[in-house]
Amino acid sequence: MQAATGRTLDTIAPQSAEPSTLGPLAADAARRSIANSPEGQALAERVWQVGPRTTPAQAGPAIQDGLHDVYQGREGMRAALADQDYGAATRAPEGIGIERMIEVERPGEPIVTHPAYSRPQFTDAAPRPLEGITKADPANAAAGPESLARYIARNGGLDLTGDLRSQDFHRFNIPGAGNVAREGGKPLDSFWRPKLIEAGYLRPDADGGMQRDIRAELMRKLGNERRGVPSYPIGAEPVPAWRAVNGRQADEYATAVSLADSRFREDLGRAGIDYDTVHPDIRSRVLGALVRGEHVDPLDAYERTVGAMQGPLQPYVKSTTVREEIPDVRFGQANPSAVVEHIDDALRTAKASVAKALNAARGTLWTRSGPGQPRELDLSVEGLQGARAAIGDLISGAEPTAQRALIAVRDRLDQALASVPEHAEATRNFAAASVPLRPFENPALAKVIERDEFGRQFTLPPERSAPTIEAGGPTAVRTFNAVAPAEARAGFENYLGTTFLDAATDARGTVSGDALALGIRDRSDVLDTVPGLRRRLQGVREADEALAPQRQGAIGELSRAGSTEAAGGMVLPAKPRVGGERELVDLIMRTAREEPQGTAQLVRQRLADQADTSMGRLVGGEAQGGGAKFAKDIAGTEQQARNLDAVLRALPDSPAAPAAVDDLMQILRATGTRKPQGSPTDFNAQYRAEIGGETLLQQGLSALKTQGRTLLTNAGDASRRAYLGRNNAALADILSAPDSVQQIRAIAARRAETPFADAFMRMAVQAPAEGRAR
Repeated sequence: MQAATGRTLDTIAPQSAEPSTLGPLAADAARRSIANSPEGQALAERVWQVGPRTTPAQAGPAIQDGLHDVYQGREGMRAALADQDYGAATRAPEGIGIERMIEVERPGEPIVTHPAYSRPQFTDAAPRPLEGITKADPANAAAGPESLARYIARNGGLDLTGDLRSQDFHRFNIPGAGNVAREGGKPLDSFWRPKLIEAGYLRPDADGGMQRDIRAELMRKLGNERRGVPSYPIGAEPVPAWRAVNGRQADEYATAVSLADSRFREDLGRAGIDYDTVHPDIRSRVLGALVRGEHVDPLDAYERTVGAMQGPLQPYVKSTTVREEIPDVRFGQANPSAVVEHIDDALRTAKASVAKALNAARGTLWTRSGPGQPRELDLSVEGLQGARAAIGDLISGAEPTAQRALIAVRDRLDQALASVPEHAEATRNFAAASVPLRPFENPALAKVIERDEFGRQFTLPPERSAPTIEAGGPTAVRTFNAVAPAEARAGFENYLGTTFLDAATDARGTVSGDALALGIRDRSDVLDTVPGLRRRLQGVREADEALAPQRQGAIGELSRAGSTEAAGGMVLPAKPRVGGERELVDLIMRTAREEPQGTAQLVRQRLADQADTSMGRLVGGEAQGGGAKFAKDIAGTEQQARNLDAVLRALPDSPAAPAAVDDLMQILRATGTRKPQGSPTDFNAQYRAEIGGETLLQQGLSALKTQGRTLLTNAGDASRRAYLGRNNAALADILSAPDSVQQIRAIAARRAETPFADAFMRMAVQAPAEGRAR
């Protein structure tokens, strides 16, 4: 029965290999049908009239470039006039003068200094000092001269100044002597400079004096000692380890030194020179010459050493100057003294950021006449114009409280500049030339055309230009329309139209008139600035309202179907509306016009799904009564039957489907009159009745009486019944075949020629073969 049903449904359309796609395919065809209707075409026309779809990135370049070109043209005109007018103002004559005191210099009395050596100085002709040689004894290893840092710390330390503190010398501690730099220490120039040179830690000046600046040299030596490299008096460095010799050699060397010293003492005494009055540096060089064998006579070594000493130094003369202040008059173009007085008055009570801003503004009013010259009030128009620009920058970056104070300063400066007639005229002309640029003071427009500090590119990305103007509200849009060129206005208007339509369009591209009406209402203030766009959007809404009946009807419901089951339930509803066949015919015809094959397959799928559901396993047995149930489910009521016939007749490419399906429904209804099979017990009783109502024992006795003839008769009857039962399938094929009516009529026509039982049996046997041949 299911096979026969499938063959009948094939007259509608072949079975789809992808049934799940039929619903979306039909929904798409329904949407195309709505769009292709006169009302749908009218809506598309109105949408097209709104303008081409324009994204922010597409509208941005035209908007930015157009606005910038307009701004550049107007700004260029204003700049040209300003250059001319303010150039004349900078050349205005110096009409004001202010008294001042200037500082002058004159020569003073020179300072004469007579330098003297603190220690003897020798030329290269003098003998070398006596070398120090010690024993290689650990006890003598720790002995040696005092380092520079220890010497300073032991003698009171350095006065703690800023540079010493910055290098943490107040934390440089010498065990047993204290910190190198400390509070209350001794000054560097007046105490430590001569003392360190006299002690031999620093060399004297090239001329033998002690006037040079030793600060950097001393800081370097102390820094080295803090890192582990100490400094010692010149010529008194500790003996390195390689100079240590064994005890005998050291003793011999000490004996030679002692002998030379004794001889030097005796010879000096004979010459009338006191040994103790000889400087130790001279004695060291004399003894070194004697020990090394350079001289045999101590007096010869002494004469050589004294002869190699440098002579007395020339006096050092330093010229001096005397600074004096004398009165003077300074001339200029404008006098900003009133501005300075205003700032000074405000600084008396200003705090925090306000005081900082005022001090910065005050600094812009001063200038220098040249390198190294003192700062003085700027009396030039050009300089005060620069001060005004600098104060404007301070205002831009200041806090609100400081801004008010700076604005007051700028107003005072404007008054000072206005005292110059040429500058006042230039200011009036500049204000008049600035009127065309006022629209660009709107924050949204200013942000759109703002460029980087080099003027090379816009700081705002192009795709944010249109949204920025839109976010500025009606004022920004109205101002934009007043100054923007036609191309920029068209791009922005198309962008607005796109945003309205996108907000009212669903994912399938369907415009919602209600959503569009809400958008027009919520953003009416922006649309008031572009009345042409409002009219076009209203036209879209009116066209959508004209299309509403179709979207709300059957074709609209089908266009929103999301699955094959939902779409099938719409073309053949399980609970039909009375009188809805005309609506279904319109639905099928319009959908089939867009998708004929898919529409027919959807109808077939709907019938096939219903047949599969109805002919499934029921209470009475496998598919027993399923055909009748399918006929009842799909065409059980008069309205269902009319809907089915109307839908099938509306399919353009399925002419045989209405008759074939109608015949199938009649046959399936007829199968519903067959009695269902009962229980196995009832079947046994029926079987006994068919063989005469005898039990097996009774059948055996009858067979004995008739010598087995009754048993053979009963067996033949049973075999005939079994044979007829095997042809039930063939009879089902006859009753459910599309040409079942013709086959039954053929059986009736042959009744007169052949007994009905034999003819019916022959037809039952031949029907399957003929069906397979067809």
